[in-house]
Amino acid sequence: MIVGYFTNQYPKVSHTFIRREILALEAAGVTVERWALRGWDADIADPADASERDRTRYILRRGPLPMLAAAMILLVTHPVRWMKGLWLSMRMMPKTDRSIPLHLISFVEAALLARQAMATGVRQLHAHFGTNAAEVAMVAATLAGIPYSPPYSPKVS
Repeated sequence: MIVGYFTNQYPKVSHTFIRREILALEAAGVTVERWALRGWDADIADPADASERDRTRYILRRGPLPMLAAAMILLVTHPVRWMKGLWLSMRMMPKTDRSIPLHLISFVEAALLARQAMATGVRQLHAHFGTNAAEVAMVAATLAGIPYSPPYSPKVS
C-alpha cells in the first residue's frame, strides 16, 4: 500500500508527531510518499528532520508553471475528474473566509499534487491539519481518483 501525506510545511519541529507516525507506518510495511507546500529552505537542526526534508516533494518549489501545466494535462487526460475537482473547489468557496483567487490557486496546487500522487502509485491521500492543505489534498484526491482521509476531528459532546 502506498499512502501520500500532505501538509503546508514539512518537516517542522512541531511536526515531530507526523514524522513518528510516518516512520511507524513504514515500519509496518506501508510506503509513505511525503508532500508539502513549502519547507525546503527552512532551518533544520534535527538530523531526522533533515532526512525527512530530503524525502519530501514541495509543490511550490518550482513556481506556478508546473502547477498550471498539471492542471491543463489533467483537463485533457481526465476531464470528468477535473470538473469534479473544480466543482469541489467551487463548493468550498462560500464556506470559508478565503478569496476566490486563493481557492483557484489551491486547485492548481492540487493538480500538481494529484499528478505526482498518480505517478508514484499513491492509493490514499492524507492531510493532517484542517488548513488550506486539507483543501488541496481533498481536491487532489478527487483529481487523482483516490480516497482522501481528512484531518482527525474529535467529536465534542
